[in-house]
Amino acid sequence: MIPVLNLVHPEECIAARERKEVISEQVYQSLKSKGVGRTDVVVLLWQEDLEDAGCTIADLPEKKCTIPFQTVCGDHTGGAIQRLHKENPEDDQYTHVPCEILLCSKTQENIRLAYNLGVQDNEIKAMTTGMTPWDIVVKVHNVYESIKKQNIGGKSQQQKQKKLYEEIFTQISDKYTLNTFGSLRVLGQKSGKLWQNIQRLFDTPVPKKLGKGQPKPVTPSVGHFFGMADIPEDKLIQWTDRFFKQVDPWNSLMFKKRCESYKKDQRIRTQIREFVNVKDEENNNFERWGDLVKKYPFFGDDTLIDKWVNMMEDKAKAQLNTHLKQTILNMVKAHKATTEASPSKPEAPNVRCFYTCVECCIIFMLYIA
Repeated sequence: MIPVLNLVHPEECIAARERKEVISEQVYQSLKSKGVGRTDVVVLLWQEDLEDAGCTIADLPEKKCTIPFQTVCGDHTGGAIQRLHKENPEDDQYTHVPCEILLCSKTQENIRLAYNLGVQDNEIKAMTTGMTPWDIVVKVHNVYESIKKQNIGGKSQQQKQKKLYEEIFTQISDKYTLNTFGSLRVLGQKSGKLWQNIQRLFDTPVPKKLGKGQPKPVTPSVGHFFGMADIPEDKLIQWTDRFFKQVDPWNSLMFKKRCESYKKDQRIRTQIREFVNVKDEENNNFERWGDLVKKYPFFGDDTLIDKWVNMMEDKAKAQLNTHLKQTILNMVKAHKATTEASPSKPEAPNVRCFYTCVECCIIFMLYIA
């Protein structure tokens, strides 16, 4: 743990790049909102500077040595934490920074190696910063599939997945929140026909121009696939197949809206069933929608249900409104009244035939003659 004020921008001979205000501001805002997590700061300490200060490496943990530490990797992070420390001097999370220390003699070879380390760090950060959400999904999917093929035990497989996913998140944590990464990870763990359809959609170039009168093309977005939870996979495959229809194909936004409408429909059917369970005078317990339809056939009218669904709010927690509840109660009472008023058909008498089949044939032949 190095005192944050001891971090300095490296001297020119080992500095891979200058500290840029734009990047420093981005890192500052990220650390301010999310807190200081894993920083991956690497500092360089020349052996000669340590000896000139009369310190040893053992003095560093006790914070007796105040030698400046040159940040070869994570210079913008160090600068951002210094700024937060000056703004919040009493906050312990901004007083010290966990660092990896490179202690070596100041030779031309070590100067060259330190510079190359900084260059590589910048290149890696540039690559991961430029990753799109879809790039992250594909990266997660490749990890998921490769581990699945290794045929290792369930717990070991989960631990290995977790470790590799954490490494991916570490690379992008300055740009994506943990919740967003979680959604990307869930999408990346899809497989089979569903994954093939989604991957094919993202790999298909979006036309820049369409014919006159055709709708504006929609670029696929991973956010359009975040609402697939609790929907049967066969339906998801059916809907993603529509991406590739020749006539009236869907885009990812249409897929998102279909998922939302399906969930809304299922939610309201559940609310109707639970409402009738409570209000039904015969104290029936309709565990499934089919049980309710069997008792009250008018609930099997999809046109009626679609009308009720359209009346309801899209909010997940929205309950059946008073008007709809009263309508349902009236229809249930009317159905019961109709059922009770209709006389039941008398059962056919159980007539037993006293003749054998042969005897019946003889009687029939005599009748014809």
